[in-house]
Amino acid sequence: MDQLKKDKASYRDLALTYSKMDPQKAAEALLSLSINDPEKAQKILTEMEATARSTLLNQMTAEQAAKLTAGIIE
Repeated sequence: MDQLKKDKASYRDLALTYSKMDPQKAAEALLSLSINDPEKAQKILTEMEATARSTLLNQMTAEQAAKLTAGIIE
């Protein structure tokens, strides 16, 4: 398995982990990650299913959610 596929699998696994966490705690953890490494936080969000992603984003302020998702659509 090449590195790109390994990385994608790792982000998918992390996305699933965050999806199974308490939404408030997952949101806090993802926001903390985004301070140091916004790209990783965005990749995790990208790998989440829409329902899980929206649940997590609903735990954030509108400003936090917008900042975190802005890099996804660029």
